[in-house]
Amino acid sequence: MTYQEFEQKVRKKTGFDKYWYYGLCIAVILLSFVLLFFITTRPDKFKGNQLFHYSGFFFLLLLGIYGLYKLPNRYKIMTIDTLQPLTKKKAAIEMFLSQMDRTTELSDNYFAFTYRKGFWSSPYEIYLFFDDKSICLSVQGHDYDGGFIDLGGTERLRKKIANDIQTYLMWQACLQHYISVIGAEE
Repeated sequence: MTYQEFEQKVRKKTGFDKYWYYGLCIAVILLSFVLLFFITTRPDKFKGNQLFHYSGFFFLLLLGIYGLYKLPNRYKIMTIDTLQPLTKKKAAIEMFLSQMDRTTELSDNYFAFTYRKGFWSSPYEIYLFFDDKSICLSVQGHDYDGGFIDLGGTERLRKKIANDIQTYLMWQACLQHYISVIGAEE
């Protein structure tokens, strides 16, 4: 599998959702402006505490803008550039999979699975790919009834996975260097 095929596979699965969520965010922003229009043009309908009504407008507006801001990150592919051999990259991914309690063999240079940290937490779709130049990963927050605003959980998991894989690759390189230094002294 090539990087382009990996990218298509990650993005193809959620192609319709992307446009649905963009439409939903824009609809929420438009709804907030409709609420603001009615608050300002018909104040007799919105008697009482004006702070509550304006807070509703700001909440809807910020929710829509936050959704538009977070949506491109949903399909983000993180790349770890490394020139280590494919066997070491595969070993790093297998180490990560063992940390996640996954015991599946990597038959090719692509792997995908669903991860759920606990019973109450949302599941995440994790996609891993490696080739000669890099290791690529994509984490997509996922819930069975939809949704994409996960308050940063996807980004935290993406950074954790990248950090774990980079740490293991660096540990392998240091160990190899240490063995070569000791072998040279003997």
